[in-house]
Amino acid sequence: MRTNPFIIEQVVTPEHLIDRTEELQTVQQTLTQGGKLFLIAPRRFGKTSILVSAATRLRELGSSIIYLNLQTLTSMEQVINEILTQSASFTSNVKKAAEQVRLMFS
Repeated sequence: MRTNPFIIEQVVTPEHLIDRTEELQTVQQTLTQGGKLFLIAPRRFGKTSILVSAATRLRELGSSIIYLNLQTLTSMEQVINEILTQSASFTSNVKKAAEQVRLMFS
C-alpha cells in the first residue's frame, strides 16, 4: 500500500513544500518591498506553510521577520507583547527595537 506523500494538518517546512515556487517568490517579494499581501484559499491549501516557508527563507537572507499566529493570541495586549518580544531579538539595543515597532505601526 502506498502512503500519502503530502503532509496534512500541520505546517509544512520549506523542504517539504511542493510546487509552490511562484507563490513563495511572490510572498517574499511582497514582504521585502513592504507591500500588502492577502492569501485567500480554502482550508488546508498551504497558506500558512507558504508564509512560514517565505519567512524562513527571508530570515536566512538576513531579514528581520515577525510571524504571529493570531489564533493563539486572545487579546491586543498579547499581540503587542509578542511583537515586542520578537522585535527585541533583532537588536540588543532596546531603543532600536522600540523604533522598529513604532515604524511597523506607523
